[in-house]
Amino acid sequence: MKTQVIITRTDTGANTQVKSDTDDAHKDVTSWSDAVDEAKALQLISSAEAIGAKVLPPGFPFHGFTEAKVEDIVQHGFERGKGAPPR
Repeated sequence: MKTQVIITRTDTGANTQVKSDTDDAHKDVTSWSDAVDEAKALQLISSAEAIGAKVLPPGFPFHGFTEAKVEDIVQHGFERGKGAPPR
């Protein structure tokens, strides 16, 4: 099953959201670059996707898909649930 990955810039940095049909988790970090680097390190996105995400202009979230399971992501500081919408 594919799991959706969304990285969004926020007023305080960036938010990474990982969601499947049955579960979701999110994590806030202090910068866009940190969010992209962490997603790459956790193999949520590929190296090519990370390069593309880093050059996206502000206001454009990154959308991708991964084979990772939400249960595995929670072990890396992600919180279950949708969380507050990005501002």
